[in-house]
Amino acid sequence: MPLNPIVAASKTEIPTRGIIAMSTNGVPAYNALEGGSTNAVEPDASSFIQDAKFWYGHADRRNAWHFHNPHLGKESPSSDELIGYALDGFPIYGPLSDTSGIDACNGIQTNGQYQYHVQTIEQVDAALEYCNGNSPETNWNYVLGCYSGALDETDITNSDTYQIPEDCVLDNTESEENTEIEPPYSPTPTSSARNLTVNEKLMKVIGIPMILLSILNTL
Repeated sequence: MPLNPIVAASKTEIPTRGIIAMSTNGVPAYNALEGGSTNAVEPDASSFIQDAKFWYGHADRRNAWHFHNPHLGKESPSSDELIGYALDGFPIYGPLSDTSGIDACNGIQTNGQYQYHVQTIEQVDAALEYCNGNSPETNWNYVLGCYSGALDETDITNSDTYQIPEDCVLDNTESEENTEIEPPYSPTPTSSARNLTVNEKLMKVIGIPMILLSILNTL
């Protein structure tokens, strides 16, 4: 996603499936449309999937954790709390008590900067259809109603195969040359150290009495 997002000349519809934003804790956020075209945030009694509504998220069939709930992993986010970034690069904040100033994408200009605010369950009309006619705006705009920003620099890739650009510098480093991550401290055994047996390790870690281990070993 772009580091310096810009508002586009036209709005773009958010994907009906998959990631639409990234929360600040690194978990992706999806829109409100669940499998079977049901409402993930406010499922009715007949919906096959019921656990997508929670603020802490749920896993899909591939065990990939994600959010549908607009809190994006926060139990009660405030309106000035940064909770994520949309894929167009603009920041996402907690819900406003007064939504009269936000646009159809959930965006608003604040101090000269464009930003999104999620909407609470009470602020979204779940009785409406997901689609808003031929408009790029969606009616179930809990997280986003659409993208206001340009998506030219947005690219969704697999983290298993993505190569970090050579000009990237890790946090708290002075230059590109100092990018090696030090391994965690691991003490070097002394010459008097010896390998523990399995039984001794169990006694050391979880405190199983040796007499009980002897009984288990005979089973």
